[in-house]
Amino acid sequence: MSIKRLMALLVAAAMTVGMIPTFVFAKGFDYEPDGKEAVESSEAGEEEESKPEVKEPSKPKAEEPAGKKDEEPEKPKTEESKEPEAEKPADPKTEEPSESKDEETAESKGEEPAESKGEEPAESDSREPADAKEEEPSEAKGEEPSESGNESAPEEKIPEDVLAGIETILPGSHFKGTGKSDNDQLFARYVESKLSKNSVSVSRKNTLAGKKFSGAQKIIYDQLKADIAKSANGNAASTKYTVDMDVQGAKVSSWTASQLGVKEVISKDSAGNYYIPDDAMNALALKLNIYSVINALLADCPYELYWYDKEKGVDVQDTIIGVRNINNVPALYFKDGMVVGFYVADEYKDDTFSIEPSKMARVNTAISDAQKIVSDAAGKSDYEKLVSYRKAICDRVEYDHAAADSTTMPYGDPWQLISVFDRDNSTNVVCEGYSKAFKYLCDLTSFSSSISCITATGTTTFNGKSGGHMWNIVKMENGKNYLVDVTNCDSGNVGYPDKLFLVGVNGNVNSGYTYKCGYSPLLYVYDNFTKNNFTSDLVLSDTGYVPSGASGTCGTSLTWSITGNTLTIYGTGDMDDYSHYSENSAPWEKFAPDIKNVVISDGVTSIGNLAFFNFTGIKSINLPYGLTKIGDFAFSGCDNLTGIKFPNTVVKIGSNAFYGCINLSRVTIEESLHASVSGLFDSCTKAVFYDYVVAEDYELQITNPAVNGTGTVTFIGMSKPTQAVVIPAVAGINGVTYKVNRIAADAFTNDKEIRTLSIGSNVVTIDGNAFYGCSNLTKVSGGKGLKTIGANAFARCPKLSSFTISSSVLKKIGSYAFSGDSKLKTLNIKKTKKLSKSGVKNSLKGSSVKTVKVKKSKVRKYKKYFKKKNSGRKVKVKK
Repeated sequence: MSIKRLMALLVAAAMTVGMIPTFVFAKGFDYEPDGKEAVESSEAGEEEESKPEVKEPSKPKAEEPAGKKDEEPEKPKTEESKEPEAEKPADPKTEEPSESKDEETAESKGEEPAESKGEEPAESDSREPADAKEEEPSEAKGEEPSESGNESAPEEKIPEDVLAGIETILPGSHFKGTGKSDNDQLFARYVESKLSKNSVSVSRKNTLAGKKFSGAQKIIYDQLKADIAKSANGNAASTKYTVDMDVQGAKVSSWTASQLGVKEVISKDSAGNYYIPDDAMNALALKLNIYSVINALLADCPYELYWYDKEKGVDVQDTIIGVRNINNVPALYFKDGMVVGFYVADEYKDDTFSIEPSKMARVNTAISDAQKIVSDAAGKSDYEKLVSYRKAICDRVEYDHAAADSTTMPYGDPWQLISVFDRDNSTNVVCEGYSKAFKYLCDLTSFSSSISCITATGTTTFNGKSGGHMWNIVKMENGKNYLVDVTNCDSGNVGYPDKLFLVGVNGNVNSGYTYKCGYSPLLYVYDNFTKNNFTSDLVLSDTGYVPSGASGTCGTSLTWSITGNTLTIYGTGDMDDYSHYSENSAPWEKFAPDIKNVVISDGVTSIGNLAFFNFTGIKSINLPYGLTKIGDFAFSGCDNLTGIKFPNTVVKIGSNAFYGCINLSRVTIEESLHASVSGLFDSCTKAVFYDYVVAEDYELQITNPAVNGTGTVTFIGMSKPTQAVVIPAVAGINGVTYKVNRIAADAFTNDKEIRTLSIGSNVVTIDGNAFYGCSNLTKVSGGKGLKTIGANAFARCPKLSSFTISSSVLKKIGSYAFSGDSKLKTLNIKKTKKLSKSGVKNSLKGSSVKTVKVKKSKVRKYKKYFKKKNSGRKVKVKK
């Protein structure tokens, strides 16, 4: 049992897991689960295949324990024998290594190795260490080996020359990697000085898995990490590394029985020959936990291991364990160090454990190319740098479907960033290469603000299909984290060209994050490794990143800009036509999830094809007077749009312009235009149409047909831009007089022309959002018969400073009616006498109103109504 058991624990299935995709669908996703999942999903046959192939160890046969004296022990061979007879090790099939496939490794949870929890070491024979249950090993408590000599020494002091001859030879053994996943999630900075001539300051340090090690584990980690870097840089062809275990002194790399938690580290057989018992060897393997060291190297050195074959894994070469005295107490140690061989991938292999020297020229080319990309972007803004990196990567490579689909292709170039920058059109990559390359360029960059990038792994689900994936998370200068999926921003994929670049998503760390791509949601779910190694970095913004001054052109004489969540298009003439999922998509399309309002200013004469296709965030659209044409599919899929008003200047609406606007409920359109467009709103099942007429520049909707002037109309806007809007008391239509009794919802939403408003005496109701966002409105007056002011009716009017309503019958002021009106300090409703407590609930919430003027006889009553807890703001109520 001893050697197989030891070696299984020493390297523990060789940990190295390669991200070989087993799933990819048409839009370019590949399957790359994390290492833990790969182990858990292994079939029994695969597990058996990955068990180490070891030779039987050579050591004298142990003296039989008490209770078996009736069995005659076999006499040891004489000194002249070439080898003492070896005890047959236990069948590895009957014993599980400590890193069971049914539980997560300590390293994957960020915990110390198993022995730090005081677990009893596995034993290879029936003898139980005397102190195994009575005393926790000192190293498990984080203590140094004892120097006080208080450990119990053996009764017989063994001479040094005898100790020197006690040893066990561990034969070389191969430990095969799973080849199904990849644990190199953290992009270490070890070779940064090699890759950049200047020192690059990094705003946010990576969490290095190797930082947790101490003692012997730190020695192994540090030396292997340094040797791996030399191989990556071309300074060492061999990938067979010898670890000097005594580099920090003999005491650090020696283990007494007490430290190992066993009865003894040397024993004597019936013939008087000393040997190292199996339980001591097993405890030593647990103590070192090489498995966690190699996993940490994979996590911390993804670039340096670009040459490593993760399917074949590692070899632990012939290694000798000996015994020496530490403070007069015998202890185990590595006599000539530990030899670990890392297999080289076919693309870089000279032989099994050697990198072909000529391959390094390709690596140096890649380094030079990456540095040039960063250098060329040096004069750009931080955001423009990130954009240029995305474009540079997508210009250099294509998605390697052959590698993603293959189950036999060895791990190598398609999974590494070297293939992105090697200037070789024949080398392409899967998602791991895209995301590593983007992070690498970010890591080389001196940003002007605190921008940083990490890689994340997990699964993606799109159109009902799931697969493993790697992507990036970028923290911008505003402190928010945004999702970047460079793989799927490449041509032919769902995010092309930049729909999945610095986007906002909905969800959480545990359940995953969703981005709506076309009509289908795209779900990103982190794997356990990512969640265990990062914390706040994984919490993503629910809105996309909008760079300061985001703007551009959208026609010969048209310009667009985004401020907050409002897209404004201004200038003169026609808008360009656009396509979807192509380079000719609308220039503001990448900000689609974050645009809530669209304001198209006067002077714009057309809206292009697919200009706002599938903009699910849009809630309001302002179409200007003078607009003549709306293109095909222009607003298709805007499923949060609830209302729209067409100016009477529109003469043509393209096919499917409003297809899929499932919540569009208010459509105000001239009767003749509505009749001329067949099937325009067939998919808008909630739509209610309001045909209107124009009378004396007023846009009106007939509510009740009039006979002898008894009918009423709703005022829905002006037929042309007007600064001084006067809502008439009556209006004449085709020779019939109508009372104007209502101002429609959204009638003047985001109108930038209106400065003053006078409300006619017959107006009874102002519907919600009627004057929302009228940024230049300064004064409101009139309204003698007004009874109701709707919610948000005058919200976001930052210049509104005078509001006087002369109605004596005003009963209700809606919630947030004046929210955001920073200059409105006084609300003058002096004639009203019908208000109730419920009628003013939350009415002043979000406003700047300090004083409400009312009738003298109502001051005391209205003071109760306008208390802060009811109206939303503490104000003075006076006559």
